Amino acid sequence: MDVSQLLRALGLEQAFGAYQRNIGEPFAAMVGGAGRGYLGLDKPEYGGLLAEESYRTGQALGNMPALGAPAGAFKAAAQIPGLLEAAGTIPAIFIGPKSRLWNKASAETFETLEKSGVANKDAYLQTGTFRSPDGMLRQEISDFSSEYRPGKEFGRLSEKYVEQLDEAMAANYLRQTMDRLNIGIGDAKEQFRQYFGKEPPARSGLLAKSMTADETEEMFRKFEQRTPPTPNEWQSVVGNVFEHPELYKAYPDFISTKFFVKDTKDLPPGTSAYYDGNVVFGGDISRLMQTGRSVMAHELQHGVQNIEGFAIGGLPEKNPDLYRRLAGEAEARAVQARIDIPKEELRRRFPLESYDVPIDQLIIRGLLTQ
Repeated sequence: MDVSQLLRALGLEQAFGAYQRNIGEPFAAMVGGAGRGYLGLDKPEYGGLLAEESYRTGQALGNMPALGAPAGAFKAAAQIPGLLEAAGTIPAIFIGPKSRLWNKASAETFETLEKSGVANKDAYLQTGTFRSPDGMLRQEISDFSSEYRPGKEFGRLSEKYVEQLDEAMAANYLRQTMDRLNIGIGDAKEQFRQYFGKEPPARSGLLAKSMTADETEEMFRKFEQRTPPTPNEWQSVVGNVFEHPELYKAYPDFISTKFFVKDTKDLPPGTSAYYDGNVVFGGDISRLMQTGRSVMAHELQHGVQNIEGFAIGGLPEKNPDLYRRLAGEAEARAVQARIDIPKEELRRRFPLESYDVPIDQLIIRGLLTQ
């Protein structure tokens, strides 16, 4: 379903065009309500009865087999300037002063207001900066353009493994053939073609010429012993599985942060962790395909905590109740809780009200051993 079909299904071509020309709030309410209903998002908290009625209409259309939003419709709708903003689907992640996107002027204004006696929440509503329970300042950046795509990277790694093994095998065959028959690389390649019925890999000839027979044999044996990538055991870097331009602008090192998929007793399938500067998902990647984007944002929030010196998280198995009260974990869950708050509502909702633990019950440093 392309953009025009989506708008036609919603019956909003004219309304959306009017909204884009800034005619007024009623059109924003109509587009936002219907868009959220059609895409299966939560009911809007703005726009009054018009938004509610449009939301129900969007739900009805979305539930019709011929019009139901297919996989990827959410991202397709994002290509319509302003539609998902109106539908209210702009998430955010908390950043600190070390971020390259930190708004210093906003932070300074917040501190001025704070010193004059303005409450934390009120100062946030004016500046977009707030003071977290750990005493440090926070701001937010959009998560909307992020996308979790492990399948593409897993496929690339699998192909790379096969290519490298094939290359090592061919180089070893060529070198051994050259020595056994006392021939040059050209004749050895012809022997390869006749025996295998295909061309040798491009780099195999260069490797065969630059290495001894013992060296090519050792190289081939090492590749043979390597474990190929499997859905529940492989590794890459975050930037190859998680698209998030804004986050990488804020913290460039995250793009090269190591990403592991492991099936271990310490990390049961479907769980995740951030430790030693790495993001780790437990078990088969398919278990987190639907929630991977949200889970990755949660774990990278822990990465931000490490960089900024914010309150940190911990491991749930040590003490589940204390784990839940860790300020770092509560903050990371707040990131997930705010993932679908409308853009126009995001600045109106005080971040600390998204915590699922009372502020006075938080463990600020997050050390379970303390």
